[in-house]
Amino acid sequence: VILMAHSAGGWLARAAMADGTWGIDDETGEEIKTTDRIQCLVTLGAIHKVPGSGKEDTCVTRGCLKYTDETYPGAFLEKEGVKYITVGGAAIVGDNRKDQELQTDADELYSDRGEGSAPRVAFTSYEAVCGNGSCIGDGVVPFEWTQLDGARNIELEGVLHSINEAGTTLPTDRWYGSDGVIDRWLPAVLEETGLSKGKGTGTGGGEGSSSPFETLQDWASELLASVTDKNSAVSERRDAIQKMSAISILPLLSLNPVLSNAMYENAPVAVSDIIRLPSGVTYQDLRQGDGEVVSEGKRVNIQWSLKRSNGYIIDSSANNDGVPFIFIVGGDGTSAGTGGDTRAIQGLDEGIRGMRVGGIRRIVMPPSLAFVEGVEDGMPGPIPVGFGPKQRIQRVMKLRADVPDESFLLDVKPTRVQK
Repeated sequence: VILMAHSAGGWLARAAMADGTWGIDDETGEEIKTTDRIQCLVTLGAIHKVPGSGKEDTCVTRGCLKYTDETYPGAFLEKEGVKYITVGGAAIVGDNRKDQELQTDADELYSDRGEGSAPRVAFTSYEAVCGNGSCIGDGVVPFEWTQLDGARNIELEGVLHSINEAGTTLPTDRWYGSDGVIDRWLPAVLEETGLSKGKGTGTGGGEGSSSPFETLQDWASELLASVTDKNSAVSERRDAIQKMSAISILPLLSLNPVLSNAMYENAPVAVSDIIRLPSGVTYQDLRQGDGEVVSEGKRVNIQWSLKRSNGYIIDSSANNDGVPFIFIVGGDGTSAGTGGDTRAIQGLDEGIRGMRVGGIRRIVMPPSLAFVEGVEDGMPGPIPVGFGPKQRIQRVMKLRADVPDESFLLDVKPTRVQK
């Protein structure tokens, strides 16, 4: 397969490929090589290095990336036949000045939230990733950090990290998966894997192709057509291969922005203006609900997704089997008959009021109104269960709580309200 990995998936893929041993065949007991499974690794906006400038200890992977890079450095399996292609965007220069001119809708949104501008948000992210905020990158990852020694490294001017502007609901048509951007890096993938007739032109697929997708589609069709019906078992395998190929290939052929989390359903675009509360909490409705209203004293079930202001996901209820967080609005943890502490962090408690069941709201809160207590105890919440997500929260609270532009983004969807 051609293994494609975006963001943190890049170094995780390198770790999974490891030293070239994929596993042991259960039937024969023979060793399976990684090259038997993977032809090419393509990383998009991935972090391939630990922070520089003596800040290795601040790496959010807690040493995992450092171990991977030291144990399987660069294009580690290139000599065994695995191709490596890294793609990095060069769109935004990090700039921490507060007096910048607002030039885009994203800048206006960041300004309304007290985060400054896209260059300031990028500065914060770059500084966390590489130790230097004043460099160029895709708005989240510095370009230099997306490159891997020994790989075919591609720089894409003007390309951003995500389907939305970092940490917002503003969609963009210039991220790695946008149609026009795919055409700028896919030809290199087709060439490296022998699926293209072109040699280094970087202009597309085979002769006469209007898009490199046509080459990939032709290859998939020929692959499936080559399977013959020798017997019913072969026919069944062919049907299975066709289904699996459709599942594997179609996502690549339609990398348009889609929110896969069922919590969001059909609501990726904000439907209200940003509201700023006196405390500093801001919120914006992504979808209006039509159920019971959330108000003081009500017991609320919510689905939630927690991110940092640079767009990095910390955790969500979807990652925990969809178990809702339940709390009492305005609760102090002493409500009788509730089975224990039922408090929410202050930013959530303030920002959720007025919502209706079925709605979705993005609440942005400074660290001082978020996880100031109880991270290890699990309350006030929502507190992630896993060690890693808790560490991400504590890292922000300990190291970045006083940074003016730092904030937590909490998307919430009330699913039940009781008196």
